[in-house]
Amino acid sequence: MDDLIPGLPSDIALECLIRIPFDRFSSARSVCRSWRTELSSPAFHRIRNSSGQAQTLFAFAQAEPKPTQSGPAHKYSTPAYRISLLQPDSATWTSLPPIPDLPLGLPLFCQLVFAGSGLVLLGGWDPASWAVSNAVFVYDFVESTWRRGTPMPGPKAILLCLLGICGPRCCLRGWWTR
Repeated sequence: MDDLIPGLPSDIALECLIRIPFDRFSSARSVCRSWRTELSSPAFHRIRNSSGQAQTLFAFAQAEPKPTQSGPAHKYSTPAYRISLLQPDSATWTSLPPIPDLPLGLPLFCQLVFAGSGLVLLGGWDPASWAVSNAVFVYDFVESTWRRGTPMPGPKAILLCLLGICGPRCCLRGWWTR
């Protein structure tokens, strides 16, 4: 395997990599094959978390109102929702890219759960039809991409609690079905 950083011992090179901010992972993965392999490794993320270098993040579903053209008061139409991340240590806000399969924004009342190096969006109501969704979408912070997860069994509108995260799986209990 290639050196992570030529001329540096691998433990020092790893110390450098674990300090890369989460929003730069995608760029760092494109540097070379060894960085791509290391940054994609679950062991890397365990080391990063245990070292205290992982950033604390809070995820919010935030309304993104779109102004309408009519009226002097600039009234707003029904908002679309997007995911915003807060890094409390630096008081920095960022937005995740929209989910390609959801052109109208996030489902209403969807739930967001961090799992491993990703963010999972579960269920909710379609904002146009109010149909209950069993869809699951996963945002991978390493690749900066969205993918579809395995749908929940039957449509579930609101998840009420998270029992635990076991590696790449999260165990859920309790939901309200319409």
